[in-house]
Parts: sequence; C-alpha cells; structure tokens
Amino acid sequence: MNLQITEKGANPKIARYAATQGMVLLENRNDVLPLSSKKIALFGGGAHVTVKGGTGSGNVTSPYEISIRKGFENAGYVLTSSAWLDAYAASYQKAQDEDTTLSEIDKMWSGKRILVPDPALTEQDISAASDADTAIYVVSRVAGEGHDRQAVPGDYYLTDHELHNLKIIAAYFKNSIVVLNTCVIDTKFFQQFGELDAMLLMSLAGMESGNALVDVLSGSVTPSGKLTDTWAIQYEDYPAYKTFGRNAGDNKQQNYEEGIYVGYRYFDSFNITPAYEFGYGLSYTEFSILVNNVFITDEQISIETTITNTGNKYTGKEVVQIYISAPDGELEKPYQSLIGFGKTNELKPGGSQTLTISFPVAEMASYSEALAAWVLEAGDYLIRVGHSSRNTKVAAIIRLDETKITEQVSNRLPLDQDFKDKSSKEVLPFSYATETDEIKNAPVLRFEAESLTMRNCASTVDTSSVTTYLTEGSDYQSRFKSGSRFANDNYVERFQIVRPKPNAKLYDVYSGEITMEQFVAQFDLPALATLVNGRFSNSDYTMVSDEPILSAAITPGGATGQTTTNFVQSHGIPNNIMPDGPTGLHIPINQYGCTAFPVGVMQAQSWDAELWSELGKAYGKELLENQTTMILGPGMNIHRDPLGGRNFEYYSEDPQLTGIAGAMFTLGVQSHPGVGVTIKHFAANEQETERAFGNSSASERTLREIYLKGFEITVKSAQPMTVMTAYNKINGAHTSSSIDLITHILRGEWGFKGFVMTDWFTQSDNGLDMHAGNDMIMGGWHISKLINSVMAPEPVFNDDGSVDVTTISLYSGRKTETIEKWNAFVPGADGEDFCSTLVAVEVELGSKVKDMEKQNIAKVTRNQDGTKTVTYRGTSKDAYTALGDLQKSAMNILNLFLKCWTVRNVYNAETGYTEIPMLPYSSLFSDLKTYLKVSKNHDRRPTA
Repeated sequence: MNLQITEKGANPKIARYAATQGMVLLENRNDVLPLSSKKIALFGGGAHVTVKGGTGSGNVTSPYEISIRKGFENAGYVLTSSAWLDAYAASYQKAQDEDTTLSEIDKMWSGKRILVPDPALTEQDISAASDADTAIYVVSRVAGEGHDRQAVPGDYYLTDHELHNLKIIAAYFKNSIVVLNTCVIDTKFFQQFGELDAMLLMSLAGMESGNALVDVLSGSVTPSGKLTDTWAIQYEDYPAYKTFGRNAGDNKQQNYEEGIYVGYRYFDSFNITPAYEFGYGLSYTEFSILVNNVFITDEQISIETTITNTGNKYTGKEVVQIYISAPDGELEKPYQSLIGFGKTNELKPGGSQTLTISFPVAEMASYSEALAAWVLEAGDYLIRVGHSSRNTKVAAIIRLDETKITEQVSNRLPLDQDFKDKSSKEVLPFSYATETDEIKNAPVLRFEAESLTMRNCASTVDTSSVTTYLTEGSDYQSRFKSGSRFANDNYVERFQIVRPKPNAKLYDVYSGEITMEQFVAQFDLPALATLVNGRFSNSDYTMVSDEPILSAAITPGGATGQTTTNFVQSHGIPNNIMPDGPTGLHIPINQYGCTAFPVGVMQAQSWDAELWSELGKAYGKELLENQTTMILGPGMNIHRDPLGGRNFEYYSEDPQLTGIAGAMFTLGVQSHPGVGVTIKHFAANEQETERAFGNSSASERTLREIYLKGFEITVKSAQPMTVMTAYNKINGAHTSSSIDLITHILRGEWGFKGFVMTDWFTQSDNGLDMHAGNDMIMGGWHISKLINSVMAPEPVFNDDGSVDVTTISLYSGRKTETIEKWNAFVPGADGEDFCSTLVAVEVELGSKVKDMEKQNIAKVTRNQDGTKTVTYRGTSKDAYTALGDLQKSAMNILNLFLKCWTVRNVYNAETGYTEIPMLPYSSLFSDLKTYLKVSKNHDRRPTA
C-alpha cells in the first residue's frame, strides 16, 4: 500500500475544512472582515512558525505544515512585511541550530522547539510595510504534555513587546486585525487599544492552518465556530485559580472546592461578566432563531426551531444552543446547563432551515449523594434557546409534579478531604432585562413524574472473589494471601479446573473449539504478566518470537505503544499498535507522515456533530492505512482552568459537549471494521503539574456531574474499544487502582465492554491495578512488578551484599533505566520488616551497602567466622494479587483482540482462511444510548 500524501489527499482536505469550522470570530468592528484588499502587512512570529498543535501526545509528524505566511502566499496575497518575516525566520532558524538543550526525544517525539519571542516593531518595520492599509498581527502560544501554562507574560498574558506591537499597528494602519494562534489568553488588550478592529481565534489548526485561516479571513468561508470555554476579563475570575497547578501551595493536592461550578456554570450562577461567554462566536452575517414548538414524547423533549440568515450579503451557518435551568430543591443547581445543540447547513441570505433538537428528559437530572441516585426534583425546568450562553430566550417551562429518581446507583469515590463545595445560595445569578417577562409568558408543559422510567444501574459486579483457572494436572501453587494489608480489596481466590488443549491458539477460541478460560489457563505467570503488559523496546520475558506477523509494507515506527509481539506465532495472538493521539496519528518515524488535524478544542468549537463523525472516519481510515489498531484519543478531560497544559487536546469546560463530541468521534473511527479509540484520561486529570503524583479531591456529585459525565456519555452511546486511566489519584486512590472507578462505575454502571489500560509508566501499584480492573499496564517494561505481586519473591543480592540490578533499554535504545531487584521487599528506614544476605570473608562490602548503612536502611553485622551479614530494613509485601486477576485482565484484552483487524492477519497466516467476518466495533452493540438527536429539514431558499 502506497501511503504517500498524494494518495491520501482526502484527509488533508477534511483537516482544512474542519479548521475553518472551528475558528471563532471574537470581534469585527466596522466589518473589516472579510478582507477587502489583497495587500497585507503581516507581523508576529506565529505568522512564520504557526503552531499547528501541542507538544507531547498532541504532536503529529505531518508531511507538511502550512504557516500563516504560506497560506496568504498560496492565496495570492502580497505581503508588504516580507522583510520583517524573513528576519524573524532567520533568527528562529539560528536559535534551532545553536540549541543544545533539547534532546532527540524532545524534538522527534514531543515536537518541542526553541521559542523565539516577538521583537518590538520599529518605525522602519512599519514604514517598510506601509504599502498596505491592513495589518494582521499573529499572537502564538504553544503548550503540551507535562507542563501547565502560567499566568505570566509570554503565556496567558501578552509580552511588553506584543502589547507595543499591537499598539503600533492599531495606530498606524487603517485596518488592524489580531489572529490568536492560541488557546485561552488574556484579551484586555483589545479594549485597551480601541483602534484595533477585529480579532479571530484561529486556535491550533493542524497541518492546513495557514490555508484554513485565509479561507476564513478572505470570506471564502464564513466563520461559524463557537467558544467551548468561558474567556474571563480577569484570570482571577476563574473559580479554580487559587487551587490550580502552580498557583496552589501544595501542587500534589488539588481540592476541587468549586464543585459543580466550572466554567459558565460559575460565571452565570455568581453573575460574573466574562470577556466572551461560553458558546459565543460572531459571523459575517446575522441569524434569527424562532422557536416553533416544544413538546414531550416517549420521555424525550424536542425543540423545533427555524433559523434564518437575516443578512443580505454572506452565506453562513448558525449553532442553536439549548440550556436548562433546573429548580433548586434539596440539591443546589447552577443557573443553567447546556443540554442540546444543533448546527445548520450553509444558509444563503434570506434562507432558513428548521432544526428539531431532542434529548432525554432524564438528562435534566442532578446527582444526589444522599440518595446515591440521579434525581429530577419537582418544580419548573426552564428551556432556554439561543446563540450563546448569554444570548438566549426562555422558550418553555417543563413543570414536573413530583420528585423522581431516574437512575439508582451506589455511592462511590468518597471525598477524602475536609471541605465543602462552593455554594451559590446567597448570590444573585446572572439575569437580563426581558428574562422575567419571558418566564411569565413561556408555555408550560406539565409532566408527570410517574411516566418516567426509573433505572437501577447500581453495579452488581462481585469483587469478593476472583477465579483462577488451572488446567488439569497443573502444579501451580498459589501464594495469594487473602486480606493482605497491601491489597485494595478484601477478596478470596477461587480455583476452577479446565481441560487443556495442547498448542491452543486464539483462533481456537474464535472458532468455538475452546473457551477463553481454557485458553488463558495454559499461560504460566511470566507469560501471563507479559500478555497484560504493553510492549516497549524490550522486555524481561520472551517466549517464542519477537516479530509480529503483519502484511504491512510500512512499519509504523515510533508509535507510542503496542501490545506484546511474543505470542503471535506461538499462540496466534496479534500485536496491536496504538499511536497517540487526539490530533492525528503520532508516528514520528513514518517517512510519509500522518495528517495533523485541528486540536480537540478546535474540533469542538465547530459544534458540529456530523463533522466530528467525519473526522473520526478520517482518523479510522488512517489507522488502517498505517497498519495500526487503536488511537490513544480522544482526550476527554474538562477545562477546569485555562492554564491546563493539555486543554488544547480536550474539548471543553462542559461535560455534555465533551461527551457528545467524544461519542460522535468514536462512532466515526469505529465505523471502520477492526479499529477503535482509547478515551482518556479517566478521570479528573485536569492539570499537568505533579500529574504523576497529584490527588484530585472532589465530591461525588462534582465527579459524576462534571468530570465523569463526558466519559459516561461516550461509553454509553459509542462503546469505545479501550479506556486509559490517568496518572493522578481521585480522593486518595490511584485512578488505575480504583475498584470504584473502573469496576463499579465504568463496567458495572455504564456497561463498558472493552479493556482498560494505564497511562504510561504510572506510579500506581500494578498488582492493585490488575485487581481493580485495569487490564493492561503501559508502557510495559516492569513485568517483574506483576510477578512480584503474585509470587512475592525474595530480593536478589550480589556477592558484595548489594541488591542485584538489571538495565533495560527504552525508546529504541535512546534511554536506559536501571531496576533494582528488591522484588517484594521495599527498603526504607521506617520499615518494620527485615531481609538479609551473607557476604563471604574475602568479599568487600559494596559501596551501595555502605550508602544505605548511612541512611539507617542497612545494618552490617561482622560474624565470628569473618563473614558479614547485611540486614536491610523495609517492608515485605506478601502476595496480594491472585493469578486470576491477571487472567481476568487477559480475557478482557483477548476478547477485544478478536474484534481487531489484526486477528485476521494472524488467522490468515496460520490457516490460509481469508473470509473472517469483521464488523465495525460499535455496531456490535444494540443498546447504545442516544443523548442528542438533531433532525434537519432541507434549507428553504429565499424567493425572488
């Protein structure tokens, strides 16, 4: 298969189109946009080094990148500032050439570069570009994995040079336009320099950035994007600013004290005026929204609206947004919450279209910790319809006669800190002049609570025991200790004997010759531990073969992760490759490159469910073309604060929008047979500061309504192949080790059917991860950790009394790591257990022994015969993980592998049989839930 970009031309076109749909017009004084001149003075370093995405998992090695400068040149514009742009390009290249700080991994995998701040514009710079009457200044920012942003100049705030430059172009040029190649930043400068005319949020638009931007600025495409975050006037207006990231005194402890008041829920409920509200976005034309009808059928609320392009010059699209205001009862509610939306087709001036937007009545419910249930409280539910969160009208009132539980669950994830959620009870919320009259005159739809179905979704998963499957005649001796103080649950190990099948392979399970239980029972502990670990550069256990059987002409080198290749030939288990990430396939060594799509937040800014599905289909096609199986995305975390380092990867501050975007994208990817997505990072992983060690403390209601809701929507309505847990803890427990989160909520309540993986190199205990329901450990080289948790082996010592070590190679040999073989013993001066080793007379004590002696961890006793006994203090872990825990995880993994395209290759290679049915993964589920339905009529054209 030839993967040259010319053969895959469809995806760059989709990327360019998606970018145009996600750009948000923030300001347009005097209608200076679209551009009326083909001669432009273009400034700002981002014009040359346009940021297409973030660093880390959000980086994509694409075949080309269209800068803003290149986009204008491609479209035939004359740039009068070429001398300034050339000078900046030279200084940028010089900085890259002279840099000695960035490693090869930084550059190749993370996509990091040396940033060159914008210099101050001089009179000569302006004079040289003065042949144009329109100036465009590009403000660029880059963020990425491992680092949060900061509320400092050069990041959230503009630098002195940037402010100086904007002031100059605003004063000198007739038309001055600001392009934000950023996520959320401070925008007070626009009001400060009143002569600035327009401002467009370009966002991080992928490999076609420059072309897409010019499409919008030129008027070839009318902007229709809407913000998915609230942009504050002051950074301190955000509710989490005191406790977020570097702002907090203890970065490892994150108290989500704002509770459910995140983003616009906070700004609206506490009546704080934003710079630009959630859902905001201008167009080159104007639209009216008329609510024709609101009705309830079959536990669904439907709002029929007609949208008309009331302008007389430009075509355009509009987003209809629906919010609900729920009554306060026992539960405090935010002023309003997004519950539905729909986007029109392209409407000509005078043209109109009718959208009917429907959603389940039960989605208006709030979570009650006291009842461990989702509850609709009696009272009036206001249906608000409009263009943005601050531009709606009350369209109807749903009057519920009595309180109703819509979904019964069980209390999970109890709060571990002593704080109470923020309350808005003593605060007057946002209001507007006509709101009272709208409520008074709104039609009332009476709804009887008894007509609603109450669903009992409480988890019934039995975690009191685990079954270990043994083949007849097995000599396996379990060392599992029930009730171990090191376990995350008190459970027992039960045994079941199964009949062996010599030389069984995975396709024997597929054909029905044996059960999955019989298949996994044949693996010994080292093999099983290898199977449930992802594959890195090498591993400490090899069974038969380290070569995958694939028909690929191109090896997807440098992909973030993959499953083990050890059992391809011996057991017919395929190797599945999993590239990052949310903005395209992250395969740095692929000589042809992959499509760099707009980042997640920009995709969401389109508010276009059909587009999200098409983007998913494009990703899925590229997965197959690159012989890969599961993309490590989309990112589903919430924008708790604008300084989140990976906010660009994630969709929004709103869980409903996040969940629907994730679901539609997932359905798109998984419309291709045998490939799928990995939704991440599950959950409450909103900051990068101390991300591996942080503890996110939040009330159960906050978690369920805000930080879990998006994941819930995607799981219930799309069934993603896999879920990736997060680095952080939630209320004191690692997410990857949380039985409540993974087993009871994800599987027990939501019905998730795929497998769960850790994030790469998590600090959690891998044995606890297994029992909690985390099926695969990534990046997968510490296989010994799992073996230790099952067998509790003694430490291995060298002759000189020091602990033995092994060195492993990472990143294809670019990095190594040394592991000490303490096994089930954890050395520490405060431990209550001991282990010892004897050193011969003629052997000198090792330097490490002497170092640990100084730390009061080791004690050396000199024996009468001249030998030396080295005794180490620490903690001896018993066998706290059952073999059945690993088998359970292996079965989850293998059951999914049977749905992956790779199983066909292995099966074909072994049998020659080529007709294995392979269906799109999401199509295998008949009970997918619909959270949002949008029906469109054909747009009505204006008549002459």
